[in-house]
Amino acid sequence: STLFPYTTLFRSSYIWKQISKEAKDFISKLLEKDLKKRIEMKEALEHPWFKKFNGKSLYSNISDEEIKVYLQRLRHFQINSKFQQMVLAFIVHNINDNDEIKDILKIFRLFNLSDDGKLTKNELYQGLIKYFDENEIRKEIGDIYLQLDGADRGFLEFEEFLRGCLDQKKVLSDDNLLYAFNFFDKD
Repeated sequence: STLFPYTTLFRSSYIWKQISKEAKDFISKLLEKDLKKRIEMKEALEHPWFKKFNGKSLYSNISDEEIKVYLQRLRHFQINSKFQQMVLAFIVHNINDNDEIKDILKIFRLFNLSDDGKLTKNELYQGLIKYFDENEIRKEIGDIYLQLDGADRGFLEFEEFLRGCLDQKKVLSDDNLLYAFNFFDKD
């Protein structure tokens, strides 16, 4: 097996003894040091571990009304500076609202028609017009995409989509902001 240093970890830890072979294989492919050998997003989504769960069972059910709430947030999402973007990214990396994240991931996967983990402007547009007036979305799509694609790569990764869909009042709570401040404040 190509589990390199992780083989020892997998064998020695009590927790890893309870993990399936498929999960261990999947994790080892994600942790491959050599970028040329590391599993790509599309291949990862087709890995036997995902198929074992038939994909959908990993996510909670989400109604059209809930989807619209998340997408309304996305439509009104605004970042005014790179610093704000960095702080928000840091907080999002450190939050633990798993149910909300699962719901947003389900929406992302519904919109990501190419199933490559990269949401194009057209995929976002096609997804949004299923829930909102097409004329409104046609006028807004450029601004929405510009706000979300902070790295200006021409596609959105899940984390960028997630930032736009999360409840900003909850994410930017006093506790989260203090946590971020303490992380960045070195003196």
